[in-house]
Amino acid sequence: MAPRRSSAVVQTKQELLVSERLRAPAVHQVFPHVAQLRIELEFSEARGRASPPSPQFHTLYGGASAFFRFRCPCADCDGDFDLTEPVTALISATANGQPAVFQAGQYACQGVQFRSRPELATLCPLQLKYRVRIELKHAA
Repeated sequence: MAPRRSSAVVQTKQELLVSERLRAPAVHQVFPHVAQLRIELEFSEARGRASPPSPQFHTLYGGASAFFRFRCPCADCDGDFDLTEPVTALISATANGQPAVFQAGQYACQGVQFRSRPELATLCPLQLKYRVRIELKHAA
């Protein structure tokens, strides 16, 4: 039996995300005043027909990659959630002296869920609510 085309597409996108994460500079190099980032991801299914994936919690310290794209947790989806803009906006605000250390928002997955037959492919129904918290380094 031939492998499903969709599995190859999803695998290639997963490998690309891993490669990009490995090439990203460390948090302390890009954001030297940040001690820690905490990113919380909560998922819901837009159509309400299925149980959503479990929440994810990511705590990033100085040595972690400054990479803020997260793969859609649906196994057969090729999408991802790019939180680069809201994370960098929050961190930039704190660098400019604003006291913001928390940001929340939501996104809809833009990926496609592949089926064994391409004519059955559908948009992923997953919704993401995210929360980002940063902890700044204390001045010595």
